[in-house]
Amino acid sequence: MKVIQVTTSSKGGAGIAALRLHQALHKAGIQSAYISLDRTIDYANLEVKDSFFAYRKPSLGQRIFRKLSKKNGNKTQVYQRHLESWGDELDYEIISFPFSKFNLEDHPLVQEADIIHLHWVGDFLDFESFFAVNTKPIAWTFHDMNPFKGIFHYQGDEDRNLQVRDMDREILKLKRKAIQRITSGAVISPSQWLLECANQSGYFNHFEQKVCIPNGMPLEVFKTAQGTDLRKNLGIMEDEKVLLYTSGTLDNHRKGVDLILNALEILTVPVTLLTLGKGSMETSNKAVKIIPLGFLSEASEIAACYDAADAFVLPSREDN
Repeated sequence: MKVIQVTTSSKGGAGIAALRLHQALHKAGIQSAYISLDRTIDYANLEVKDSFFAYRKPSLGQRIFRKLSKKNGNKTQVYQRHLESWGDELDYEIISFPFSKFNLEDHPLVQEADIIHLHWVGDFLDFESFFAVNTKPIAWTFHDMNPFKGIFHYQGDEDRNLQVRDMDREILKLKRKAIQRITSGAVISPSQWLLECANQSGYFNHFEQKVCIPNGMPLEVFKTAQGTDLRKNLGIMEDEKVLLYTSGTLDNHRKGVDLILNALEILTVPVTLLTLGKGSMETSNKAVKIIPLGFLSEASEIAACYDAADAFVLPSREDN
């Protein structure tokens, strides 16, 4: 059996989770391949240079067809121009579209696959064209709410940007129609919360399986984490209580930065807070010491941060 992992990027939480799954499957003797815009690994677990995603100048016939069928440019550009017309009035963390210039159904590794495992596929998978022709079983791991949202990835962003509600609903209707064409599907969620949100949407009632499976982790990396050395290097005493807070950017409202800052203000016992992510945090509470570690990408360094902390703080409003 051959399984292909499909994700927009090899970076970020979804891309890393998909890559770890690919590696685990390969280790277990299952042929797995991996494609993204920036990294392709074949079924022999060899990284290859992928010409499929290289730029190709459109032929004269293609240019004429595009002008006739899409006078205002491709669909993504049309919707993006609509968003740009609102200027700074919109407030969202991230958006993506169910359109792509790539026909992933034609990718050689996709054609060779027995099962297609989708992950985070915004701006990478063209929902209309792909699901119209694909007949292979689909496993779809949700890393946020976007598969059953329009352009947004979390409910909070949708609620804050009602100005584009009509456009958002239009795209959602398109996505739902495309998803209904999947004849053999399974929903996978790393968290029970997200699985319940997906079930409540009703978009996947026709899927055969809907299950919660945690993301795979490189246990050997965390088992050998050097948290004690990190504490020494940071000048943290043995009896200090250490908390850890992480976010790609520390000022992310969805991640609950205001909630943790409010909590820090009312603490009456000495605490050291390690932060992982871009930016900085400040508190007026003299009992709290904040040590910013910046944005880290090496798994061993991140593991050491977890190992150095007595507790991990997750104040997210919405988080897979």
